[in-house]
Amino acid sequence: MERFEADKARALGDADSSRKGSIDEAIVPLLKHINSMPAYYTTSSCSGRISVYCPGQNLKKGCRWLMTSHESVLVQAVQAALVNLLPDDEGYVWFKFEPFVLHLMCRTLEDAQHMLQLAIGSGFRNSGVTLGKKGRILLAIRSTHCLQAPVAHN
Repeated sequence: MERFEADKARALGDADSSRKGSIDEAIVPLLKHINSMPAYYTTSSCSGRISVYCPGQNLKKGCRWLMTSHESVLVQAVQAALVNLLPDDEGYVWFKFEPFVLHLMCRTLEDAQHMLQLAIGSGFRNSGVTLGKKGRILLAIRSTHCLQAPVAHN
C-alpha cells in the first residue's frame, strides 16, 4: 500500500480529536464526498462558528465561553449568553464569527493545485498549499470573512 493510502486509512480511522469532539453535521456530506476521492482526505474541518466569550490571559487559556454554535443563531441567543456573565468577568465580552475552514491532504501537487483553483474560484481566497518535511501536501481552504466585535462591557 502506498504511503498516501496508508496515511489516509489511518486518518479516516482515527477518532475525532477536536475540542468539540464531533464533525459539524452541516458539512458531513461534503467531507464524505472528498474522502471518497482517491487523491484527497480531510484532516480537520469546521462549518463555521459563532461564539460569545470573555477573554482571559490569552484566547486559548483562561478564556470563558458564554456561547458557541456551529449553526446560525438569533440575536436572542447572544443576549441570553450575556446573562451568564460573572462578577469576575472583567472587560469586554466579544462576539466572534469564524468562517468555514477545511484542511485536506493531497496525493500530488497537481491534485492540490486543482482543488486550490476550485477553492479560490469559489471565494475562499485565503487558501493555500503547505509542503511538509516528509513530502506531505496539505491544502488549507479558508476565507477572509470573519467578524469580531465587543457586545458588552462588564
